[in-house]
Amino acid sequence: MASGDILFDSYYAHEPGGSPSWLFQVRTNKTKSGWAIVKTWCVPVLKVKQRGLAMCQPKKVYTQVKLLLAQQQITANCGLNEIVPKLWIEPIHGVLPGHGFRIDWLGMWFDVAEGVSVQNIHEFGKPPVKPEVMLELFSNKANHTEVALGAVFDLLFSQCDRHQQNIFMTESGQLRFIDNDQVYATAWRKCGIDSMIVPTTQKFMINHLGFFYVLKYPQSDPPKTWVTQPNPLLLLDYRCHVDGGEIGRNFPPSLQQCMRDLAKMDAETITREYGYPAMRMADAIRNRSRDMLEHGYEWTLLHGEPSNQPMHRYKMATACCNMEYDRNTHQYICTTPGYQQMTEIPFGNAWHGGEFNGPVEKDTGTYVGGTLQ
Repeated sequence: MASGDILFDSYYAHEPGGSPSWLFQVRTNKTKSGWAIVKTWCVPVLKVKQRGLAMCQPKKVYTQVKLLLAQQQITANCGLNEIVPKLWIEPIHGVLPGHGFRIDWLGMWFDVAEGVSVQNIHEFGKPPVKPEVMLELFSNKANHTEVALGAVFDLLFSQCDRHQQNIFMTESGQLRFIDNDQVYATAWRKCGIDSMIVPTTQKFMINHLGFFYVLKYPQSDPPKTWVTQPNPLLLLDYRCHVDGGEIGRNFPPSLQQCMRDLAKMDAETITREYGYPAMRMADAIRNRSRDMLEHGYEWTLLHGEPSNQPMHRYKMATACCNMEYDRNTHQYICTTPGYQQMTEIPFGNAWHGGEFNGPVEKDTGTYVGGTLQ
């Protein structure tokens, strides 16, 4: 793949990512740019910084492929296809550079997402992007409609891996949501939704309070204090990009009709029509569609099914929608009236779920998750 991109006169190297699957940038006539990203599984060669070869399980690969193809059909029907890359199945033939390993099998092809990840923009520009430029991008230049649609996409499809490497932005504020195969029933842990742009989820709280505090790491002696300086990524909270801070039932007409159609079907029909690999996935999207139409987005986030485990269900934090950068202290300051950090976290094992894995008296949780008072 290309090594990186230039934004705001800064260079951003592409992250290697956490997936053990290999990605290649390939010429094609099926995209506007003339390029595609191809994801391949079962390559017996270590990636950079990869500690061990991934297990090669064709059944799991087949499940992921079917899931992504089913999602793409529904995404197109619902009018959400502009915020996620187009994908298709096609053979890939080539030799792995530097290793000589020949690849000659089917791959998952994706349209190239423009821009770079929001984590890259936040942390890794060379030279670093000016703080004022970054704040302007995340708060004002960000396409407000696309942020809101991203939040809807993540809840509708029960996305469970929307961290800051999986949202790409351009200089103009266009957003694309990538790596959409970690969802309810395929994610590595039981999950209903986990998205950095959606409050009450763990990935949101990591930006709110800091990785080590939220994950209680190390569990033998978890941190008792949190990061107090606001993270600029909090500006991508969907509530900062919709009128009144709520989506409610304010969905685009095409999305409303799509969810009506899904809500009328039973899980067996959805599975058969769209090719979902498991009926419980079809049941989940039917539930989401019905609940969002009847009760609205926020109710569905708090009370709908599938839900997160209690130790991954956080209280609602106050939105921080405006920030300034103090050049004297080199600190970010949230200037949203009434903003205050919500520092409580739930009891339990924040990594995998279940009971806290360290000494019980060391658990820094203060409430049972899902009690959203």
